Amino acid sequence: MSTILHESSRSRILLIQSPEAEPRVLKQFRSASPDAEKEWGVELPEVPGLLRPLEKGREAGIPWLALPYCSRGSLRDRLKKDGRLSPAAVTFLLSDLRRGLDALHGQGLVHRDLSPGNLLYDLGSNVLLADFGCLLKAGETPDIPRDGLGTPAHAHPRQLIGDPAAPAHDLYALGSICYESLSGEAPYAAETPERLAVLKLRGRPRPLAEFGIPEPLARQVEELMGFS
Repeated sequence: MSTILHESSRSRILLIQSPEAEPRVLKQFRSASPDAEKEWGVELPEVPGLLRPLEKGREAGIPWLALPYCSRGSLRDRLKKDGRLSPAAVTFLLSDLRRGLDALHGQGLVHRDLSPGNLLYDLGSNVLLADFGCLLKAGETPDIPRDGLGTPAHAHPRQLIGDPAAPAHDLYALGSICYESLSGEAPYAAETPERLAVLKLRGRPRPLAEFGIPEPLARQVEELMGFS
């Protein structure tokens, strides 16, 4: 039995269930586009914190991926429901994702699209980074129409103006996501990516201490965002 979980111009995501096997997700790309080929072709390290395919293939030349089913939804789902996370929950999130990012960066790769919607919880409440369609090699200059900007609300300001991909861009995004998770609000808000980049380059967001966040965790988030 299959159920459509999400559809976009880029892909269709189905939940596949049967009595004989664990549920899994089938991601069917709409075409053999550069980002689809990128996500299909990348070989991810076998470490916690990354959502690795169980199987991959092609149908009529168009790639597909079979992925584990993260039944507890995304961080975006949790923030919509609860508004914010506890410091303990964010500490666990940081631990899971730093291991995955360190391994990814160790292979010379940059994710470039960390966002609450791309952080998924498995049955054990472990956090997994998904969606590698914006991935680039470290030092590679993006072709914005092809490679995208990432998610502007959390992207590093240098990424928003087209700088070469760098691991620091992912770490900034991770810090920005933790800031939103702890405070209940994004660190910056603007109507366009260009305006967001200016705001991010010019000043700091409201200190996390004002939200009652313990100083060691607040400092860790600020260091990820380059405010140390």
